[in-house]
Amino acid sequence: MIAAVTAWASSVQGQHEYLATVDRYGFYKVPTSGTMSSDHIKAACESAGMRYVCNNSGSNHCDHHWEKGCIQYDGSGVSCVTHEILSNELCGDTDKVHCRPLDDTFVVNPRYWTLTVGWGVDYQTASGGLVGAYYSNMYAICAVSEGLQYMPCMNGGTLDNFVCQCPPWATGFKCETDRIDDCQGSPCQNGTCTDHPGFYTCRCEPGWTGVNCDTEMVDECLTSPCLHGACVDHLGGYTCRCDSGWTGVNCETELVDECLSNPCYMGACVDHQDHYTCRCDPGWTGIHCDVDMVDECVSNPCLMGACVDHQDHYTCRCDPGWTGVNCDVDMVDECQSNPCVNGACVDHQNHYHCQCDPGWTGIHCDVDMDDCSSSPCPSNSTCVDEVNGYTCQCAPGWEGDQCQTDIDECSTSLCPANATCVDGVNSYTCLCKPGWTGSSCETEINECASNPCLSDGTCVDEVDGYKCICPEWTTGANCETVLFSHVCYMFSLDTLSHKDAAAACTTMGGHLTDVHNTPDQQMMAFFISHGSDVSHWTAAMTSAASLISSDGSPVSSSTWMSPDAYGPYDQCVLLDSQTNYQGNYHVCSEEHNYICESYTKDCQLCQNGGVCTSCFNNSVVKCECQPGFTGDLCEKNIDECASSPCQNNGTCVDGVDKFDCVCDRGYTGVLCEQDLDLCHPNPCPYGWTCVDNVHGLSCEIPVRGAETEYCTKYSCGPGWHCREDGPTGFSCITG
Repeated sequence: MIAAVTAWASSVQGQHEYLATVDRYGFYKVPTSGTMSSDHIKAACESAGMRYVCNNSGSNHCDHHWEKGCIQYDGSGVSCVTHEILSNELCGDTDKVHCRPLDDTFVVNPRYWTLTVGWGVDYQTASGGLVGAYYSNMYAICAVSEGLQYMPCMNGGTLDNFVCQCPPWATGFKCETDRIDDCQGSPCQNGTCTDHPGFYTCRCEPGWTGVNCDTEMVDECLTSPCLHGACVDHLGGYTCRCDSGWTGVNCETELVDECLSNPCYMGACVDHQDHYTCRCDPGWTGIHCDVDMVDECVSNPCLMGACVDHQDHYTCRCDPGWTGVNCDVDMVDECQSNPCVNGACVDHQNHYHCQCDPGWTGIHCDVDMDDCSSSPCPSNSTCVDEVNGYTCQCAPGWEGDQCQTDIDECSTSLCPANATCVDGVNSYTCLCKPGWTGSSCETEINECASNPCLSDGTCVDEVDGYKCICPEWTTGANCETVLFSHVCYMFSLDTLSHKDAAAACTTMGGHLTDVHNTPDQQMMAFFISHGSDVSHWTAAMTSAASLISSDGSPVSSSTWMSPDAYGPYDQCVLLDSQTNYQGNYHVCSEEHNYICESYTKDCQLCQNGGVCTSCFNNSVVKCECQPGFTGDLCEKNIDECASSPCQNNGTCVDGVDKFDCVCDRGYTGVLCEQDLDLCHPNPCPYGWTCVDNVHGLSCEIPVRGAETEYCTKYSCGPGWHCREDGPTGFSCITG
């Protein structure tokens, strides 16, 4: 091990260099004297008012090289190692030995074998893991919390090396505690003392004042010193608020307004003691502002005459032929003949001009201006010129001030409920909703007209659709799949070549059907003739000199083939609609419907105990439901209460393949169809008459008496309510 020794420059010793802030701790480089042992690192941090830092962060399982006295902080998942965490903050990566700010820095490394040592980094040699006992006079990495970095000391304390130096009367981490009771000597003589850090305040009793409540308050106004005003008492004195017209310390001097006579002619009067002065308006002077200083003729106001100055005004002596205040009116009126047709005439010396009304032009305002010349109306209108204006006549189908709005003809259209109105320009169109046709959309389209249901299925027309009711042994949206005990057949809705049809059947998990004999051919002919009524491909095709099936084996019987069939090589067999669906040879590239075949198998897709049969990779599932259930997967419990079988307001309770009726009081039977005789046996007192009211009974007393209360807790049975009926008796009512 080579020991590196560094001598401190005098300008560096004793200074702390800030590195970075991680998880609310500020990290600093603190110069350390002597070897960089763990004890010297701790002492250097403590002397600087900081805490020492371990090789590991101490959190998130990073505690192998950490001890309890070190700070504990979160490295944010960057690393467990302090030097690597700081390198990431300072240099952008965890390569600590190439991060210059960490050069010659050491931390405390507990559990280095069995020792606690200093642990450092040297940038010059790109070395890490340096044991501090071999290095001297370098830097300890110390930390201080953000609170000590930025929060000031209280109560006059001063921060020295991140430690608050408190004044004699304060103590605490931030000098927040006052340790001297300034009220201990009872300084407030006539009041209550409140202690504060370094001082106290007194709250004085009524009649006392002063810092220590030692000055008795005297009302200086008791002698009424203010002669013509209100007295305001102060500590050690008073002031007077004088009445209007009075002044002086005690309001003893009467005020005289020297300006009451308005002595200033053209100015403002300013009152003084025993005299006044005048502030003259502009252009005036003199003691009373009564001397005019302005020559009103300086501006030569008389245009065609001589100006005569007067006090605050002037007059004009006009030349012959002129008049007016300023001799500016020509006595010859050029407008006397009213030359302006649509405008105002303005007279001038030897001429006039016309100021035209809006919408007119020309020398005599006799030409109507064309307000349409700028084409102000939009393209869907015609401009009509008017005097000082225009109007836009909208083209059919448009409205608005500028014909900018397309009239919505659909707002008054006669489209029926089965159509949607589409607005046009000056027109509308009725678009039929799906499932409807006709000029007024009055005809529902019969989607069953194309006979979409195969295998003798029944088509039920619906609006914009249809539904196929399939025979028991068929399924599918179009009844296209026929299921038998061991095999099922799917009759296609589309047309393909023989090769593509074979591939389609294989994709579904089956193969093109094999016709083994005449009964097979007749069965398939039946389903085709009761459905699409078109030719269908089978699996059979010619190969060499034989007819083969889907698996390549020779067809054992060809009695189902047409007697006129001729089969050259590379021909495929079609159940031909032209030969009563007997087999016939056709070119394999022709496109026809086809029949796919798949063996059935048991499945577990049916619910509620239904027997499941599937084919074509479970794409076709047939469920035989247990009694009381229905649905494609037997998922629906049949509601036997849907027909409301219970009579006389009985409540129906649905079960599985059954129902029960809960009868109202007074009825019984499976369907609550029997009326109970509530009076048999007679529940009324002896000699009383029982009357059955279906939902209850009444007990009538045989002889009317004076008694009117008959109901007791024994009058009616459990669940019945007794109601008094007056002198005649009582009734038992359900509920």
